[in-house]
This record gives sequence, structure tokens and C-alpha cells, in this order.
Amino acid sequence: MQETRHQPIAPTRARSLAPGAAIDAHRHDDHQIAYAGRGVVAVTTGAGSWVAPADRAIWIPAGAVHAHQAHGELELHLVGLPASDNPLGLDERRCSASAPCCAN
Repeated sequence: MQETRHQPIAPTRARSLAPGAAIDAHRHDDHQIAYAGRGVVAVTTGAGSWVAPADRAIWIPAGAVHAHQAHGELELHLVGLPASDNPLGLDERRCSASAPCCAN
């Protein structure tokens, strides 16, 4: 069994991914928000998969093992938040897709 990569601090950055490109399974000690500036991002965990076009975002809770997948030319934006912050008030460790956001 392959060991899951652990990156303690969830990065805040933007990067481009080619169609079909992926970021392998990993986890952070921080929460993370992922959204597409262009294209579509899919985030997969052991609990399921969430897909977000350019007007939606995906909440990835601290400690959740997850992978990212590009659909189309993806401009992936990632925002790391300390685990002590819980702006959505979630009490479960699960990903969730947001209402429309991130207007271009």
C-alpha cells in the first residue's frame, strides 16, 4: 500500500494543470478551499468525489486525504486556512461544494 503524502501546511497558491492532470492523494493539517479560475476541478476522498466548475468552490477539511483532478485546462486556486478556523461552521470531516462564488 502506498503511503499518503503529508503536507502539514495547506498551500495558498494558483497553478495551471493540463486536461486530465492530477495531484495525487495527500493530506494537510490545515483546511483548504479549492476552486477553478478556468476549467473544472474534481476532488476525491474516501467518502466520495466533488466537482466544481469555475463559479463554485470545494471545502476540504483538515486531515482529509484527498486528490485533485483537472477537467479541461484548469487554473486551480488553493486557499489554506488554519484548522482552528471554521468559517462554514461544519462539525463533520467531509468535503462540501459551495454555492456560487468566486465571480470572474
